[in-house]
Amino acid sequence: MIMDGAGEPIDRPGTGRSRAAVLAALGSHMALSAAIYWPTLHLAFVSETWTYLARLRVGIWPTLTTSIGYNYQPVAIAWIALIRACFGENAAAFQAVNIAQVGLLGHLTYQLGRRLLPDARSAWLGGLLVIGNAAFYEASYWPLAGNMHLLGAILYVLAVIVSCDAARGRFGAGGSWLLALIVLAAIFTHPAMVTAVPVCALTLFLAGGRLEERPADALARKLKMLLPLVGVVVLFGISRLVFATAIASGPQPGLDSMRAYWLVSRGLVAVFSLRGSHDVVHGLMTFGTNVGFDTVQVWVFVAGWLVVAGAAAAICLWRARTPGLRVLIAFLAIHLVAVAIASAMSSRESHVPAVPAALLTAWALHIAAGRLAARVSTAQSRLVCRQLPAVGILLLIAWAQRDHATSAEVHIRAANLSRTLVELVKVQSPPGFGPLDLTLINMPAYTIERGIGAITFANGLEALARIAAPGLASIQLVRIPIPSAPADFANRTVPIELEALRAQVLDPSRVVVLFEKPTTLTALSPEILDRLASR
Repeated sequence: MIMDGAGEPIDRPGTGRSRAAVLAALGSHMALSAAIYWPTLHLAFVSETWTYLARLRVGIWPTLTTSIGYNYQPVAIAWIALIRACFGENAAAFQAVNIAQVGLLGHLTYQLGRRLLPDARSAWLGGLLVIGNAAFYEASYWPLAGNMHLLGAILYVLAVIVSCDAARGRFGAGGSWLLALIVLAAIFTHPAMVTAVPVCALTLFLAGGRLEERPADALARKLKMLLPLVGVVVLFGISRLVFATAIASGPQPGLDSMRAYWLVSRGLVAVFSLRGSHDVVHGLMTFGTNVGFDTVQVWVFVAGWLVVAGAAAAICLWRARTPGLRVLIAFLAIHLVAVAIASAMSSRESHVPAVPAALLTAWALHIAAGRLAARVSTAQSRLVCRQLPAVGILLLIAWAQRDHATSAEVHIRAANLSRTLVELVKVQSPPGFGPLDLTLINMPAYTIERGIGAITFANGLEALARIAAPGLASIQLVRIPIPSAPADFANRTVPIELEALRAQVLDPSRVVVLFEKPTTLTALSPEILDRLASR
């Protein structure tokens, strides 16, 4: 018999229940994922995704053995190379896989909940909450790059599941090596997944064990299971040394006021409220006062949230009767603190904390409904109380739909800009015409609506242009001060004078493309330049 950390028997998921029930749970998670994300099949590759595609065109082995940006992600690269090998450079196919990955992440949340929570219904509702969460919209609405982030979360949650099962002796001697392999794959999908090491180590000791096993034997067995995880840490450390130069160009560890703000807004408020809009999350964090983002007052709210969250976590860790709750709280706290110290949290990094947050929310609603049911006198009233957690979950998911709709809108807008730019470059640089130079003016880094941003041309413009027109001789990113300029520009954009730009427009060997907000991309002509100069 398998026991949890409190000495209570634990059902093995799938044992004692019909396979049809498990398949029904999987079907419901996949169906909700498809229902929410179906508009995203119109998305296209944007920003960094063009860099990955350009590198894969060189060859998979050179790509696997080098870093892209400041991260070394060979498993993530292998994953997108596999999708590309199956479906080609088809953004819709990458996004279809993305949708399936969101559904799978929700179902793995359910499987984790079955191991950590006594209530199967809470586990199922937790899976639905993850799928309905708009906090990590950057991952779920970003073909190719999102595939990599979601793969990291899937492997992370799978590692925690395996650590639960290994602690209870379900894999035998090979369990520790299986766990280490999954954790290693997660880390080499994205380095932020390194927090899986302490989370899985804690899970091994908190998740329970075998009834017939003596405490000393259980402790010795679990300590032995940690050895392969030590090897994972060593391999991760070696990779950081090998790619130290690339890593040094990225964010450096530290915890300042800005990182604390994003920790609270994206790591706590967003994942528990299911909202992705910065405007909405900021309003929730400041209780509707919407004080300035960089004012002293907002840091009072940040400090207050951190104190309350820390106190709540400490009380729950102390009083929780279910060891699984301690695992979930430790999971959430360890990952959030580590990511906040490593770099300022982005929306796409909310996908991992969304998992323990969803299970904790579903369990809290279950407990509240149970206590309410104990106070009523009739069986019919108690039946109504038992439905309240599901009603609460559905209301949260429905409340998040506005952010999902906005995210789909801004990402489709960014996708259309990307497609238009590719077509413009192709038309202006026909094969056999001779080497051409390309100037891109006022390319927007982001497309933003209601505090939700889609990464548009922040990075990857050179790779995009060279894929569209391999014969380009040079590419220049410039900006000019016109009323229709975007609020932010692609990286490495530099200012240019109008007279210098006029010389480029008149040069027959150069293609000049101008962006004017909100959605206009056009080949710049002398007439258009005269119109801009007269403003």
